[in-house]
Amino acid sequence: MGRTTTGIAAALISTAALTGTVHAAPVGAPGTPLAATGSAGHADSYYFYCLFQQSLMQRDYGRALSFLEKAADADPRAPLLAMELGRAYLGMDELDRAESQARRAAALAPDSVEGKRLLAEIYKQYVAHADEPDDTLFARASAAFADLVAADPADGETRLALARLDLSKGLFMQATEILRAQIASDPNSVDAYFLLGESLIRTRQPDEARKLLGEAVKQHPENPDLQRALADAFEASGDFDAALGIRRALAAAHSDRPSLRFQLARLLLKMKHSEEAASEAEGILAALRGATADEDHDVDQRAAYMLLVEAHTEGGRLAEAVRVCGLAEKEFPSESRFPLKNAELLLLMGREEDADALIKTVAARNGSNGAGSPEASEVFFRAGAAVERDGDVAHAEHFLRRSIEADPTNHAALNYLGFLLADRGEKLQESLAMIQKALSLDEGNGAYLDSLGWALYRLKRYDEAEAPLRAAARAIPDEAVVQDHLGDLYWAVGRKDEAVRAWEAAIGMGIADPDSLRKKIARAGAPATPGK
Repeated sequence: MGRTTTGIAAALISTAALTGTVHAAPVGAPGTPLAATGSAGHADSYYFYCLFQQSLMQRDYGRALSFLEKAADADPRAPLLAMELGRAYLGMDELDRAESQARRAAALAPDSVEGKRLLAEIYKQYVAHADEPDDTLFARASAAFADLVAADPADGETRLALARLDLSKGLFMQATEILRAQIASDPNSVDAYFLLGESLIRTRQPDEARKLLGEAVKQHPENPDLQRALADAFEASGDFDAALGIRRALAAAHSDRPSLRFQLARLLLKMKHSEEAASEAEGILAALRGATADEDHDVDQRAAYMLLVEAHTEGGRLAEAVRVCGLAEKEFPSESRFPLKNAELLLLMGREEDADALIKTVAARNGSNGAGSPEASEVFFRAGAAVERDGDVAHAEHFLRRSIEADPTNHAALNYLGFLLADRGEKLQESLAMIQKALSLDEGNGAYLDSLGWALYRLKRYDEAEAPLRAAARAIPDEAVVQDHLGDLYWAVGRKDEAVRAWEAAIGMGIADPDSLRKKIARAGAPATPGK
């Protein structure tokens, strides 16, 4: 990243303010380079350091940075100079150079808490710039934060930063341990309660999350984020009515926060209250039109339009959903999602030719090949999934085949159709080939491994079916359907006890039709597992 005058100014002013060096300090003062007197190198360092401070007072920030760099070069054993220069580079977003200086400072003063803090801040920026930190970056960042926590146990912000880092990588147990320690250290840490609640929800402990967040809300009733997290916990535990009450109150009390209204509308949609969800989405759109535009304004408007379309679709008001797509397309003509959603709706309305024409128009605008494009494949895939959920298997197969024709590498469509055929016991060899191709395109996908095992089971190739089903259970350990499939396989090969354990595990995970599994367990001669 290039050095702008503004960036250099902000970085150096911040650096000087943190180290108390805006004004020239006498020899031996806290802001003076180490060993500022003595050898010629040290004398040069102090000379350049004084010029650095003078340039700051003159607001000549380019020269100030140059003098700071010369001071650090002249006295390479001064950790304070390395830290100041590293912080300046950090402020200018030159992270590699900042890290180099921070590591030099750490080598010179390994017990310096401020040096450890600088390195942690640098890695915080690295992670912020990465879409998803790779394992090497994550390990270095985690080590830097953990080192700072050990050096300064009272630094709650660093402990929270380390927990957030663990959460971003799905290390929920580690994050939970850190957050419990933070709450023990600071019982008023709202952020710790919020993050711990979310972590408990993600690890399928919603009841504990409800208890924890309920106590936090009592302590901080004015905090909307804690209330939102409590609603998340109620929703995760299946108590939609309790979650709805909280979300209604939040949306009414904080009408300036669109995210809270979005969450209310999405819950209404989940609860099949499509008309009320549509009304809420219309309210969000009206509020956004009257609000001052900011960087999220257009994003929120697009999301509100799509939410309104989904609400009308869920309620069976397809013509109204098409109308809203048209309005959204006029407002955002370069956004492809709306005409493509329109095409999906046309398919659901039985207007396949109109949908094809619209897909070709969008694809041509995007420079792709009409019906044979990833856009077309995704439209047909979504339509196939929608009609399959409604029980229209014939149209589902037709749309999914068209999805695969449009993009033979659409592994989601390959797996969906392959599993659909296998589950019905139809065209099993073709089903198996589709699933195997999906896995070749997305190796290790737990859902696809389950499909493979299920297709092999349907083909009565039981010895081959066990390995992918067990691999699926490892990849998606909380998926009840995988346990159900394993139970059926174990039963087929005479492993009754293992079958019962698998079916009981599926019931415990909340499978959609537990009664059918209780009948299987009863057939096996075992006591039926009681309902939850």
